[in-house]
Amino acid sequence: MEMADRMRGVRWKVFKGQNDAWLEEYRLYHRDENGRVVAESDDAISASRYGLMMRRHARVAGWKSRFYRRLGYQPLGIV
Repeated sequence: MEMADRMRGVRWKVFKGQNDAWLEEYRLYHRDENGRVVAESDDAISASRYGLMMRRHARVAGWKSRFYRRLGYQPLGIV
């Protein structure tokens, strides 16, 4: 449901152009009478969902070296 919430808000963006196939899959995306997603022609949407769920394992390159660096203070002349 996180992906659906992001699509309703402004936190999930799909741009026109190279992503026409994704937009077509989204138009065909539907649920059955029990509320379950029908898994037909949803490869790009599934890949997007996997990418969204894996962001919790993402790391920014070099974040530890910036976080644990020695802080430099300017001398204020106070002992």
